[in-house]
Amino acid sequence: MKFGDGIEFEPAYPTVIPKDTNFEIYKGPAKTDTSIVAVSYGLEGDADANTNKYDVVNTISIPTAYFYNERLHEDNQLDYETKYAFLYKNKNASTETDQDSWFMTEAKFDRTIQNLGRKTLDAVLVDKTKDDATDYAPLNQTGFLNDFYRDANGDVRRYIYFDKKEFKNSRIPSTMQVVTNAPKNRLSKFGSVKLTDNAGIAHLKYREEDELYIRNGIFNSSIQTIKSPFNATHDASNIIEILAMDDEYDVKALLSVNSMLEIDGYHYIVDTIDTKNSTAGTQAITTKARKLTTANTFTATNTVHSFTNKEVRYAPFTLSTSGKHRLNTEFASDTKIKVDESDRITLDGRTIAKENTTIYNSKLSTANNTSFYIDLEKGDAVHKYIEFANNATNYYQSDYPFMYYLSGGYTIHETVFTGFVEDAESKNEGGLLTFSLTGRG
Repeated sequence: MKFGDGIEFEPAYPTVIPKDTNFEIYKGPAKTDTSIVAVSYGLEGDADANTNKYDVVNTISIPTAYFYNERLHEDNQLDYETKYAFLYKNKNASTETDQDSWFMTEAKFDRTIQNLGRKTLDAVLVDKTKDDATDYAPLNQTGFLNDFYRDANGDVRRYIYFDKKEFKNSRIPSTMQVVTNAPKNRLSKFGSVKLTDNAGIAHLKYREEDELYIRNGIFNSSIQTIKSPFNATHDASNIIEILAMDDEYDVKALLSVNSMLEIDGYHYIVDTIDTKNSTAGTQAITTKARKLTTANTFTATNTVHSFTNKEVRYAPFTLSTSGKHRLNTEFASDTKIKVDESDRITLDGRTIAKENTTIYNSKLSTANNTSFYIDLEKGDAVHKYIEFANNATNYYQSDYPFMYYLSGGYTIHETVFTGFVEDAESKNEGGLLTFSLTGRG
């Protein structure tokens, strides 16, 4: 290889690769083919072709399989209780064999949903489609409301199932006392939580060796349009020009094609964004559709109504030119992101790894959906946005990212402790039942 070339392995190769090592390179499916969830290449069996090593049995797991984790519910494994097509190609010196088969992954839980409370009312899932199906047959079924999940061709891929809502069911809604000690310069981290246990079931929900996270709410607001710090004007060429921007501000950090702006009673859909004029501090935007803020539908047109030095408001969620989904907010992050330097993160003017920032590994919860939280990756103090860690998740089978279905208030939570429960203790203190968790990281 020439100096500077290299191959990056995922997961990383554990040792140094000797000189003159031969490699086999395989061309896989296109990244845009999101129906593919895992691939394996170069699995070498033996001349017998009847042994269990890859020729007869193949375990879909790392490191012999690479998983597209953004298309799966859990990292590095196939989804539970889901039917997959297994596309197999075997080639030796004389022949090439293609074989397609179907298989069903095991269920994560049985069909009974147990009630841990005092009322012993359990729920049982009934799925006649699964009862009547075979694990090895393709799912080309028809019917109305008898299947849980279908792909673009209408074929069933997943049966009815349930999963634990850890954030909703396992979080502690209110605490009596929280103590944390998680300095970055110490090997051991300590955290303890004391809570009231009025229902008397805390010992069933929280156990030793469970994961323990302690988070602190650092910002509260609501999902709404956000005012830009700089106004805009319209010129005769149907261009929206952002005015008097400072040196660090660049509209491309927030907007891209199809982003929405609100100006002077109109909503506009962005078509193009010019490179910033650093000398004048301006940036030109062309549009491809508009409507009155009171209207329900857009009209396809590049015409911009006449206005001068008007306030600009950004939609709550925007997609940057680098393809990142971002929440526009009034939260002042402690880091800045250099848009023109491949999103380099700085703190007090010095480069910092995203893993060492406050926002990284923080969470965002919303008022209208308390059953899950959103992982956050980084924040920018200049453009006032928070970037999501997962930019590929859609809302079920919708083409729209899940955040567009959120509304109302939200809270940003900083993770101040991560560890495991070391001790769990229940006490009766003067008639008040309490429960304490102690953990180390």
